[in-house]
Amino acid sequence: MTPATLIESPRVPPQTRDASLDALRGGALCLVVLGHALIGAGHGTAWQPAAVAMIYAVHMPVLFALSGSLAAPLSTRAWPEVASRVLTRMVWPYLLWSTILILAHVAASGATNGHAELSRIATLLTDPHPIMWYLYALACGTLILRLAAAFGAAQTLALAAVIWVAAYAFEGVPSLARYVALFLLFAVSGPQLMRWSERPAVIGGAVAVIAATALWIATAPPILTGDPTADPGFAAAALAAPLAGLALSRMAAPVVFVQIGRAGMAVFTTHVLFTAGARIALLRAGVDYTLVLVVAATLAGLAGPLMLDRALVGTRPATGLGWR
Repeated sequence: MTPATLIESPRVPPQTRDASLDALRGGALCLVVLGHALIGAGHGTAWQPAAVAMIYAVHMPVLFALSGSLAAPLSTRAWPEVASRVLTRMVWPYLLWSTILILAHVAASGATNGHAELSRIATLLTDPHPIMWYLYALACGTLILRLAAAFGAAQTLALAAVIWVAAYAFEGVPSLARYVALFLLFAVSGPQLMRWSERPAVIGGAVAVIAATALWIATAPPILTGDPTADPGFAAAALAAPLAGLALSRMAAPVVFVQIGRAGMAVFTTHVLFTAGARIALLRAGVDYTLVLVVAATLAGLAGPLMLDRALVGTRPATGLGWR
């Protein structure tokens, strides 16, 4: 499988897939949807900033680690094949859905949080979209992985380490760089790291790191300006989350998480339309209780994309939408 199969509805027959990885992917995507539902509901309660920060501490590291662990074969593929996959599985869905979200934001600007301009579309290749940026970073990581393959695994790991440190140490380095570094780390060392995630000591250490991060967040919630995990204090959790997640998914792989994971591209690209739609509908109906807004938006952001994926599975529109 290619890195893009991390979030796309796969062609691989379900009986040949690792259900634990699908469940882990699905769980991370549930956190993506919940995080956006929380942000969309505003910061009307004291617990919202802490909840969003904790979600951000784990969900994207898990997705990039899974992508990287599946990306190793691309490092030895011919450039035309790599370029084709990057363009069709990452760049095209990124541009398409970023444009759709911008158009939807402009159309509903009177009811949505924030403000959007049509001119934003022209900057998508130089300024990643705040929701679709994952695909942008995934494309960058895949190209860097293929370029670095000529120098060997050790050099690729060294490059990942340099990018990782620079992303936290220097203000001018884009925040998505640390996720590219995580992608490279798991692309090179994924099998070994996955084996480590089976060791009780490693599992215990990873869980302890995440628990310590949660305690830190709860006692001093960071201010939500952009990605709260840009603080170096989140670095350890970013490394621990994939290992803890793999261990948990091996213990239990809930069917609903597996199904969400297998419809991942539909969930990732469309969930914001459903979460925002549900929130706007409830607010217009006079419902403004934060917890109700968050729960309803989250359920809509999962159920809507799942139904769309089920309706379009195996069809030509699904391919055009970047879901296959």
